[in-house]
Amino acid sequence: KGELRQPVVEKVLNQLVNIVNALMVEYGRFDEIRVELARELKQSREERASATKAISDNQKENDRIAKYISDEYGLTPTRSRIQKYKMWEETEHICIYCGAPVNVKEFLLGSNVEVEHVIPRALLFDDSFSNKVCACRKCNQEKKNRTAYDYMNNKQNGEFEAYIERVNDLAERKKISKTKLAKLLMSADELPTDFIQRQLKESQYIAKKAKEMLQTICYNVHSTTGSITDFIRHIWGWDDVLHALNIERYKSVGLTENVEREAVDGHHVKVERIKGWSKRMDHRHHAVDALTIACTKQGYIQRINNLNSLKDVSFASYSDERQGSDTGRRLRKLERYISMQPHFSTEEVKQAVSEIAVSFKSGKRVATLGKRYIYKGDKRKCVQSGIIVPRGALSEESVYGRIRDSKSGKNEIVIKYPIVSIDLKKVDKVVDGRIAAILRERLEAFGGKPEKAFAEPLLDHQGNIIRSVRCRTGLDATVPLRYNDKGEAIAFVKPGNNHHVAIYEDEKGELQEHIVTFWHAVERKKYGIPVIITDPTAVWDCVTDKMPETFQLQLPKEANWKFRFSMQQNEMFILGMEEELYCDAMRHNDYAALSKHLYRVQKISKGIYYFRHHLETTVDDKYDGVKNESRSIEMGKLIRVQSLGAFKKQNPHKVHISVTGKITEI
Repeated sequence: KGELRQPVVEKVLNQLVNIVNALMVEYGRFDEIRVELARELKQSREERASATKAISDNQKENDRIAKYISDEYGLTPTRSRIQKYKMWEETEHICIYCGAPVNVKEFLLGSNVEVEHVIPRALLFDDSFSNKVCACRKCNQEKKNRTAYDYMNNKQNGEFEAYIERVNDLAERKKISKTKLAKLLMSADELPTDFIQRQLKESQYIAKKAKEMLQTICYNVHSTTGSITDFIRHIWGWDDVLHALNIERYKSVGLTENVEREAVDGHHVKVERIKGWSKRMDHRHHAVDALTIACTKQGYIQRINNLNSLKDVSFASYSDERQGSDTGRRLRKLERYISMQPHFSTEEVKQAVSEIAVSFKSGKRVATLGKRYIYKGDKRKCVQSGIIVPRGALSEESVYGRIRDSKSGKNEIVIKYPIVSIDLKKVDKVVDGRIAAILRERLEAFGGKPEKAFAEPLLDHQGNIIRSVRCRTGLDATVPLRYNDKGEAIAFVKPGNNHHVAIYEDEKGELQEHIVTFWHAVERKKYGIPVIITDPTAVWDCVTDKMPETFQLQLPKEANWKFRFSMQQNEMFILGMEEELYCDAMRHNDYAALSKHLYRVQKISKGIYYFRHHLETTVDDKYDGVKNESRSIEMGKLIRVQSLGAFKKQNPHKVHISVTGKITEI
């Protein structure tokens, strides 16, 4: 744990460990393993020559620095120290941020001067040299998890302008690379959001580490690449497998169109296609790719690489312009060779893919036990253990107050807002009636536009500038955050997301809903009560006076309620399937039939539950750029249940999907 210093990478590799162990238990040890690496195909001759020269020059430079470090400072020239020396040289012996002089020996020893990641690894895992600079410890600690640009942009007294000038000057004199310059001038808003681009560095690291781990259990571990997978999948005709499995339900709601496609004989024909279709709309595209990777042999890779080394060939395009060229003839021969190799038919792949049940990691850990340490010199001492550490946000960020309404005598939850956020709709919620009238008058004078109305200072009836106002929120689901000396609650927060909903049956046989927030789930952990209460009687027997009344009110109302089941995010249910058909499908492991009715819990709130079909990769319900939840419900992508009675009509069966895709009823 913590060895790889990147939680996303560790999480992915932990899942790899789980599935590999499960497969070995079921099928025995592996004879061969293939891994798809996040890198491009073999380089061309010119690219290889250029890369070889760059590697040679870099090695000579490393040797020079290694000798200097050893002779001048008497230190072992490790790879890390050689990199540090390069960073020190490229920034011309100063901290890249504040411009203060840097002592190279202190930098090499790691005291007062540190290696700083320009874009924090928490935002983008990139441990390359282009993302590292020399910085003093003070700047590194101040920067925290901000990009270099965002950190310096908050500086004053011309420090930001000096920083921009400094890095541009270093780039112009070729002290730093263009890649490093781009990162030094990149804000958090400019970080790549596309999955492929953003996760490329992580994917490379994951694939490399995965291969190392897999080699400990199998001698034959081979690599392939995404470009090869795309090419072979296309030649074998597996590109349209998912499209064929999905087209009927899209056709039923008018989301298909006739487009012109080129046939094998060169003629153009009209074919029916799903509008805006992409294989990434269906989770099973990973399975089709995995099958392609598994069926790929080293001989195929060698032939493709030999072709690509002659000329840059884009395997994603099959145009007529190469028909007469030497590369075109070689490509056609390669296509014939690949198509003749043993592989499954399209119908066989469709049948296998239709039986896939997607496994999701359900639920969420509520809290873990932590320890608190203090440091005395180099020694660490544990001063507190058994601390409950929540594994998520306990509440929303806003902090609310509470007032008593003079007319109704009831308590109301209020919050302060800056006046620039108050429009004519919100002005009626302002607590102070006199200030509300002043705000309304100014807003009406400027056509109800707050940014124009409050551009100039606004004074209240006493001549004070109005900067913010208290507004009623109408909230009732809040919990105390802070108390005054008298023990009275003075600050409140709105609990965060719901952790789960528990369904109980009362004495009359009626189903009862019990919503548990993440806040209350952590409190249950704190008081030693099960997070999901399956035996209300036993829990109520454990209740003591030390437990606050507000906590007790969140427990199941009646001790004699019988627990039926619970729902957490990503837990799986079979919905809308007749009981007889369900029993028959489970008995015969008819996963193709079960897959059509398999849903995961997307979100839960009081009286409303959303279930998303297990094959769907998105939850935005947008069609032609417009949100249309009803269309998703019509297509079976989404099930929205708005009462326990409606939920009962769905004939729900809670199931578990193992990491190997086996379905069992809970």
